[in-house]
Amino acid sequence: MTTCSCGNALAPGVRFCTSCGQPVAAAAPTAHIADAVVAQADTASAVAQATAPAPVAAAAGSAAPGGATAVVPPPASSPPAAPSYPVPPAGPAGPAGPDAGHARLAETPGAPTEPAAWGAAPEASTTSSPYPEPVPAAPHRYDAQALSSAAERARTGVAASVQRIPLPQEQVVRALRDGALLALGSWIVCAVLLLLVDLFDEPNPRPLMWARGGVLVLALALRAPMGVTGTVQDQEQLGRILDSFNIDAVGNAGVSVTAMSFTLTLAVAAATVAVARRANRFSSSNTRRDRAIRAVLVGLAFGVVAAVLALVLRGEVTGTATLSIGADAGWMLICGAVLVAVAAFVGLGVEARAGVGLPSTWQRDVRAARDFVVAGLGASALVLLGYTIHEMSQRRNEPWAPAVTQAATTEGAGPGALALAVVLFVLFVPTLVVVAAGVLMGASVTGSAVATWSGAENEQPLLDVDRRMGIVEGTVPGSMIFAALAVALLVVAFVAVRSGVRAPAGARARWWQPALVAAGGWALLAWLASMRLDADATVSEADGAGGLNSVIQMLAGGESGGSVTADAGAGLGLAVLGAALAAALWTAVAAWIGPMVVGAVARSAPKVVAVVGGRHMDDSWRVLLADAMLRRGQQPPRHLAPVAAGLREGRIAPPQHPLV
Repeated sequence: MTTCSCGNALAPGVRFCTSCGQPVAAAAPTAHIADAVVAQADTASAVAQATAPAPVAAAAGSAAPGGATAVVPPPASSPPAAPSYPVPPAGPAGPAGPDAGHARLAETPGAPTEPAAWGAAPEASTTSSPYPEPVPAAPHRYDAQALSSAAERARTGVAASVQRIPLPQEQVVRALRDGALLALGSWIVCAVLLLLVDLFDEPNPRPLMWARGGVLVLALALRAPMGVTGTVQDQEQLGRILDSFNIDAVGNAGVSVTAMSFTLTLAVAAATVAVARRANRFSSSNTRRDRAIRAVLVGLAFGVVAAVLALVLRGEVTGTATLSIGADAGWMLICGAVLVAVAAFVGLGVEARAGVGLPSTWQRDVRAARDFVVAGLGASALVLLGYTIHEMSQRRNEPWAPAVTQAATTEGAGPGALALAVVLFVLFVPTLVVVAAGVLMGASVTGSAVATWSGAENEQPLLDVDRRMGIVEGTVPGSMIFAALAVALLVVAFVAVRSGVRAPAGARARWWQPALVAAGGWALLAWLASMRLDADATVSEADGAGGLNSVIQMLAGGESGGSVTADAGAGLGLAVLGAALAAALWTAVAAWIGPMVVGAVARSAPKVVAVVGGRHMDDSWRVLLADAMLRRGQQPPRHLAPVAAGLREGRIAPPQHPLV
């Protein structure tokens, strides 16, 4: 090991002293190499100083005398040299001189201590890379603790939302549960109806068909549209009648049916009332606001579950034709929520023994309108039953009757078809009763059908039919008109007696208020009893040049590849406006003549008035009727027994102006 003149020990192969920076005398074979390196560095520094900007030249001048910047070129015998990089200048404390940059290079950490042989394998770098090492992705794992915390947050949010409802938490939870269970129970009952029909027709059970069909039957109870929509793109699927045209066309079609089965509707409403009464016994609500909130919660839960069932159980058939069969989820939500909410409110009010908060006079008006609706429906049912019995007795000896009976029970129709016919008859008998009651009142039955087609710029009507049948239309025989008038007068007399005994004796009759309520009720019934069929179709030209393509091109304005759209709609039911006007007229007459009729009938037949009047009689009429029956020696009905006992015992004063 050699030493420098300053006394610093030098490692073998070092060309500069690490302490004073003085060059170290090298061996003879490498001396000429060092001289060549220094000379080449001086030349490169001069060129860089001549081309560099002034600040750079000034900085270079401060690094070494003469502005030279040291560079280390490759040896002369090396392959094509890599670019030369200037060595950073020494700090202000470093020694001056032409070799100062070389001293800084020697002091740089990681600098090579010996010149590497050209052509040797490069050594691995000891400096850290600026790029991070790629980390392999960890396998996805479910964090049980994170899932538990998320579920807890969700429960907390739901509980906070429930607490914001101005009701006790147990009432809110029970209302939501009752609504959901009512929807599921109604759907199961409807599915069971289809199960019974299917078992008569097919030996193989089809549970999925029962489940999907149950949603469609439930839609009948809620008056939600149901139908089929599809796309057909095949010559055979478009219809065999189009085969002769040699075409390949695309067709989109949709059919929607809207109807209501009052049998199912009444069943759902009755179940809702029963559930609401039981819920109110469990936890009663003392105010109308609380009962309304609970009823709305029950209805919303029912509607949401019904809509989810309609979405999940929508049938899909794919292939050359794509068909979708099901009920409208939006209408299921709306109709279900309204129907069940109203029924639940009634049930909660009945159990709480509280009315809807109307004044006593308006309560009498509502009861009078209800009496007219109930009496009209009852009379209609009796008329239909009598007419059916009469027709069956008159036509049983017809020559075609045994043949029809035999065909219907043996080969003409299977047991499944007969079971389906019976189910449909039971489901829609109340609808038929409503229509017949409207006709007896004088309303008209309307049937309409409209169909249009449209091309690119053309729109033409294909069908426009509007037919009406009723007493005022002149399409009913005279004998039937007199029978209908007799039935209507009986209904009016019944309503007059009941409305008369509900008002105080001698009070002035209220006629327009019950007429208004009856008009609204019958308008709603007429709209619910109507049926609607809507259809739309689009046929587009595709490959082929047949006759139908020519027709499509003509209707589409002469454009190749055009399309034709057809829309059709048909409706059948009572005229809503006519039913409302007829109900208002008859109810107003009954309410106006009520005090006069009840006074005349009560003097001659007080027991009849007491039975027809019912439980909601005014106290003055209770005393008058009980006194009249006691004077005649008749036994008062049960709801007048306490009044009769009070008159006998003297606890109730007899009327000043008795009927008898």
